[in-house]
Amino acid sequence: MQFAIDSSGILRSDEKAMKIAGHELKSLDCLFSCNVPTLFFPLLALVDYKGYRLIALSKLPVDKSTLESGSCDAGKTLRSGNAELNHLIDRACSMLNLKQHYVTCQGQRQPDDGYGVMGHAKINGPIDLEGHGGFDSRYYLLDFSRLFPPSKMDRAIHCGHLFQLFRPEFVRRNPAPLCSDAFSRFVSGAPDAASHTRELAEAELLMETDILPSFANMLRGQRSELYQLVHLVHSLHRQGINIRRIGLLRSLLSGTSWADMLLVEMIARSNKWVLRELLRNVAKSTALPADVPFKEIVVKHLNVLFGDSSESVDFWRNEITQQIRAKFGTHALSDEDLAHGPGSVDGLHGLFSTTKRPLKCMLFRRLSEMTGLQFSSTALETFSNSAEAFDGPAPFDISHVETLLPTVKHVTLLEHSQAAVIKYKADLLRYKPARIGEYLRLAKLAVDRFERALACNPSNKYSLRSCADLLAATPELPQSEARADAYYQLALEADPNDVQSLIKYAAFLFNVAKKPESAEDYVVRAVELEPNNTAALLLYADLLAYGLGDPDTATEFYDRAVASNPNSALTAVAHLKYAFFLWKHDPTQQPRTRELYSSGSGAAIRPLPQISRGGLTNETDFTSFLQEMVGAQ
Repeated sequence: MQFAIDSSGILRSDEKAMKIAGHELKSLDCLFSCNVPTLFFPLLALVDYKGYRLIALSKLPVDKSTLESGSCDAGKTLRSGNAELNHLIDRACSMLNLKQHYVTCQGQRQPDDGYGVMGHAKINGPIDLEGHGGFDSRYYLLDFSRLFPPSKMDRAIHCGHLFQLFRPEFVRRNPAPLCSDAFSRFVSGAPDAASHTRELAEAELLMETDILPSFANMLRGQRSELYQLVHLVHSLHRQGINIRRIGLLRSLLSGTSWADMLLVEMIARSNKWVLRELLRNVAKSTALPADVPFKEIVVKHLNVLFGDSSESVDFWRNEITQQIRAKFGTHALSDEDLAHGPGSVDGLHGLFSTTKRPLKCMLFRRLSEMTGLQFSSTALETFSNSAEAFDGPAPFDISHVETLLPTVKHVTLLEHSQAAVIKYKADLLRYKPARIGEYLRLAKLAVDRFERALACNPSNKYSLRSCADLLAATPELPQSEARADAYYQLALEADPNDVQSLIKYAAFLFNVAKKPESAEDYVVRAVELEPNNTAALLLYADLLAYGLGDPDTATEFYDRAVASNPNSALTAVAHLKYAFFLWKHDPTQQPRTRELYSSGSGAAIRPLPQISRGGLTNETDFTSFLQEMVGAQ
């Protein structure tokens, strides 16, 4: 474990060190999602508490002697002689659309290490991505913070190439692979260095002239009151848009309520870092374990931020304005935002105290979410819903802050696994009416956990799809159908060719949303991608039989479903559904109906009534069918 602080002074800021730690977690998460066999990784968590960020990393069976790829000494030496490990790293980096490139090794090199053109080695990913052959004979990767390429070289931002990186979602969709080591001394003098700079400039132009304007146009067609800020942030990330770009995005949304929401986000994020620095200063100046000094500094800052004293006006006019411009660009604030002086409202503070007064409640809620501040229930209710509560120079006192809680970020895999376990427990209770209350409690908890996993990686198709599955199966949850629809669409946006997502969304549209024509588009795509997928064939057969009124074509797909995979448990369900279909639509096929029922019921591994979902909607008919078939046997 270690703290993310600038102990060497190279970064000139603990804030930058914390951001680099955030990239470590994000990049590790992306490598996990590549699912490259025989390539292993540590577990990692970031713990934010009282202004500090702790990096907790699982211990691996490696040391300096096990290094077989990359550099552990800032490029002085380079290892790249293990062809098998190099292939695994290349495979993962190619999936992330990262570019192979030449790097310069400053000192000793390993024999047969891939040096070829002008004394430069060709690698994929950053030079300091370490590949180890562990003591347990497994391959491990370490040090991921520079996995994704820097967005641009701005010499006004010290060490910006280490923490101002493109988001993974954007890199994956960029037309050309991008270089992780661009703008660093590791590619200085390399034969392809100029191409890295050009490709990154083209990517930056694509972001500013296409991605951001398209996203702004999309938002203009949406109702902002239906969104919470955290959901807006997730949407930004899914489009590959960094939070530091929301200043430019806001300028494209001038005059809309979206611009107000983005302004709140910028102020909240700026003050999150101010609070962290204040808390670190308290920690350095006191040896007492008590929370009182920390609560006092929090309350003092909240009163400056939310109060109406002259100190508050100066803070908004100078500090907040400077912070927003420094972090989000000069275009982040309009002339109206900056207006102050005789005959006008006093800048941002005046706006938040008059025409945009309700935004203070939104700012309070967002800052609470970001910082781990635990307020009393009365304070939370009052300040979240009443702008009048902020009247006066000191609306907060120490009794309002109960405690300072640590906030923890895990890799998506861990959050998703915890959610999946809860979902599994809920699924066991779904068909037990006497325990519906317990089922609903577990279902809600599982959805909350899946959404926590999405906070780590908003584009993880597995978390998106699992959350949608649970919402689709639980109409008792708030806005379950609309939320399920949205999550299925986001899962397909993350991977348009994921067959499981196509099947699940088609089933949702057919069974829940009652839109069989829309469902056909998705199930047909699934069948085209995997012609022998039993679930896709069976769903399409059900859709044709019970949704689209085409029994002749349904027969063709039932035949394909029962023949697709004889050893699959789902094939038993296919036999039973096909038998029901023939029993209901073609009485002349009684021998075939009984044959299908016999083979299906003999292999079924689940209670037969559960297969009524997905087409067999008439329980009376289905019961009659079972009675007749059992009698025939």
